[in-house]
Amino acid sequence: MFRKLLCGLSLFIFIMMSPDVVFGVGAGGFRNEVVGAKGMGRGSANVAQTDDPAAVHYNPAAIVHLDSSCVSLGYTLEMPKTTCKTATGTEESMESQNFFIPNFYLVDDFGLDDITFGLGVTAPYGLGTDWSDDSFSKYVSTESYVGFYNINPTVAYQINDALSVGVGINYMSSDLDKYRKVNVSSVNTTLAGLGYPAATIESDGDFNLKADDGDAWGYNLGVLYKFAESHTLGLSYRSEVDFSYKGTVSMDGLGSGNTAALFGAAYHTDMETELTLPQSLAVGYAYRPSEKLTLELDVEWTAWSSVKQDLIEWSNETNALRLAILNADNPGSKDWDDVFSVGLGINYKATDMLELRCGYLFEETPVPEDSFDTPLPDADRHGITLGLGRAFKNGMTMDLSYMFLLFRNRDVTNNIGASSNADIDGRYEQFVNIFAVGFTYKY
Repeated sequence: MFRKLLCGLSLFIFIMMSPDVVFGVGAGGFRNEVVGAKGMGRGSANVAQTDDPAAVHYNPAAIVHLDSSCVSLGYTLEMPKTTCKTATGTEESMESQNFFIPNFYLVDDFGLDDITFGLGVTAPYGLGTDWSDDSFSKYVSTESYVGFYNINPTVAYQINDALSVGVGINYMSSDLDKYRKVNVSSVNTTLAGLGYPAATIESDGDFNLKADDGDAWGYNLGVLYKFAESHTLGLSYRSEVDFSYKGTVSMDGLGSGNTAALFGAAYHTDMETELTLPQSLAVGYAYRPSEKLTLELDVEWTAWSSVKQDLIEWSNETNALRLAILNADNPGSKDWDDVFSVGLGINYKATDMLELRCGYLFEETPVPEDSFDTPLPDADRHGITLGLGRAFKNGMTMDLSYMFLLFRNRDVTNNIGASSNADIDGRYEQFVNIFAVGFTYKY
């Protein structure tokens, strides 16, 4: 009874404290590979590990090797810092933000010999950026929030002492919330060339897009093979997930000139858009030269070429002139690239109650220069991680970890936002401090 109450209470706390967005810090793009404190402490190299309930996410085949049933609850704090030295010589920084990202795992064999069940609730993707309303980015993006949630039930089967396999279903939901300024004076000038009264200079308006996806489905597969007592090979695959969003676009503060004459003082219309999250394939090799020391190397391929364009369809707008203004930068070409990431992790069992960890990771950006924009100022990145695990006699373990993620400086020259007289060219510099804590109870 106590076990069931603990599991139910942990899941309730997780759901009540879940955040709206996360900042993407893994595998390029807006992937958030930080889904557990233990794995993060060793460079997120976790595909071939057999001691972490987060294997539900990393490689479901590994959960059959956990030494007992367990429940785990954790949080990650991500603190990004982004600065742009613009083409005009000014330096502007993104607004300071802190993102709290939860993770929950439950693993239980229910008394079965070779079958183990798992459940993971995570936020494996996400995006959150915030530029000031008067920044160089204002006509492209001021605030951009994209939230994802994943419920991932899994089952694993141990075929023999060497080989195990696992499969999971991913039920995901997502929502979008994007803001930017409208260059009313620029629109007024465009409309003046089409026969409207002479253009007037007016203050900027506000653009807001809100949308959500009812549900989306995918799957993940895992294989784990111990080809010697000290050598383990892991293979993990995640499928594409297709999202179809429906929502509204609103514009207000449009002044009293041509733009207001066309759209009204406040404008609303329905919209639809789509997004395909990428498939990925990861291979991990773990080597245990002694009972105390484990080394792992992971290589992952992520097919971000699934992101081809950013297309908004207007469900009930029929006015040709309004559509022409709305579609000034629509669709926006993305043409993202497939990328690789590498992680190296070290786990040292100092005593029966204490483990020490460290790691390194490198991740390519999928975003080409031509489609680089301020809602996702992405670049190649290097990460250094540290972590420790402290076990207690009552079956509880606490894991703490830290990651410093340094993005390569990126010089950008493109035409994003040109139709609104925007200029986002410049040098972008970024880093992220990440802290993670996790509590695991074995029963």
